[in-house]
Amino acid sequence: ELFSCAYAYRMTGSVKYLTHAIDVLVDVCSFPDWHPSHYLDTGEMAFGVAVAYDWLYQELPGDLRAEVRRALSEYVLRTCPDQDFYHAKGNWNQVCNAGVIAAALAVYEFDKQASWRAIEEGVQSNRKAISEIYGEDGNYPEGYGYWSYGTNFQVLIIEMLRRAFGSSDALGPLDGFYRTADYMLFMAGANGGVFPYADGGSAKENANIAMWWFGAEAADPRLVTNEKRLLFSDAYDA
Repeated sequence: ELFSCAYAYRMTGSVKYLTHAIDVLVDVCSFPDWHPSHYLDTGEMAFGVAVAYDWLYQELPGDLRAEVRRALSEYVLRTCPDQDFYHAKGNWNQVCNAGVIAAALAVYEFDKQASWRAIEEGVQSNRKAISEIYGEDGNYPEGYGYWSYGTNFQVLIIEMLRRAFGSSDALGPLDGFYRTADYMLFMAGANGGVFPYADGGSAKENANIAMWWFGAEAADPRLVTNEKRLLFSDAYDA
């Protein structure tokens, strides 16, 4: 919700999106925590709050900026050390690391030691996970449905590192990761059905935002063939 409202405000300038984002920020920063016992909740909340803080920074009241920084430091940077997601080899690693890294980048100037530790641990953890998740051929062990969840956040990690540090080279070779777009093409049939192995959900085809990134990254319009079909058939309703 925060990600969407911040994006909508930046794209349209409509104050209703800014107002709603501010209301949500006030609410979530008043929570006692962001449910660290199920760290996917913390990771997703951290990412949304960090992006809203960054994209709406000039429009946020000064006291709310300070409250957001407090929440990101207290609820994320102080709770992430020794969490199990650092050792996960699936979407937990990708989603939680994206949230933690986003939080660390957002408050870096105000909490340098904790932020740098979180970035370093996140990158090291994610580097190991990528090589096991995608292997040499890009196949995703959690199936078609979870590919979208985990890979969307993986793309965000790569882009955050590029924007903040000029490179995502710290993640190591990404050969298998880049081959995963072809894997997704082959997972969907011409009639819109998919192969739902593992815990990948139903056999219904999903809209996969990350495929547009892969298409642009490889300058290969072939990779968005299924996405264009879904887009023009109004399957991007979500």
